[in-house]
Amino acid sequence: FGCGLPAVVPEDADFAEIAEDGVNALVVRTGEPADYARAWARLLDDGTLYARLRTGALEFARTAREEYSAGFQAKVWQSALEQCARE
Repeated sequence: FGCGLPAVVPEDADFAEIAEDGVNALVVRTGEPADYARAWARLLDDGTLYARLRTGALEFARTAREEYSAGFQAKVWQSALEQCARE
């Protein structure tokens, strides 16, 4: 979201708690490739939708809780990788 790119996410993914269909993302049914294709086609064909989702994504990134920040996520991944290396 921080890059201002609209997301297309499955309904049962971890993104479900932050992705709002039609606000900052398009949420599609899990395991339905045709739904993904339709969603991406909508984004490519509808500049107004793309702009609205872009604005929503940037707004979410601007106001998101710390746990969603890139810096916080980088620390989480670094810690996980370091733990894997020790094991």
